[in-house]
Amino acid sequence: MSSDRLKFQNCKILVVDDEKPLVELVDIILSSYGAEVIATTSSDEALRLFIERKPDLVVSDIAMPGMDGHDLIRCIRNLTPDQGGQVPALALTAFGDSRTKQKALTAGFHNFLVKPVDLYVLVSVCSGLIKVSR
Repeated sequence: MSSDRLKFQNCKILVVDDEKPLVELVDIILSSYGAEVIATTSSDEALRLFIERKPDLVVSDIAMPGMDGHDLIRCIRNLTPDQGGQVPALALTAFGDSRTKQKALTAGFHNFLVKPVDLYVLVSVCSGLIKVSR
């Protein structure tokens, strides 16, 4: 196994998007690099899983029914550092305008990618966010 395949070894990554095929694809890709992926299509479930599992990274869609990605990351940021409140977070969205990006960053995301996401870029950005947090 190459070192690239071990890029996310011992890392838990929470992936939340209301589009199940995208969640499944991101799960396959990140898992192939050694991540333990915690995948869900519900932001409410994502918050519960976050509290239970304390992931090393959150990858979240913005526009979701119910609690959207902005609300999810705000809830996470309200947690203490010991509870994971400072976890790195990546926003995914279909809208690439500067206002949407600024709103995501202001809400508490560290980076922002526009869908459809280039999977190699996704892996690279996730890797960078995890390296900075360790």
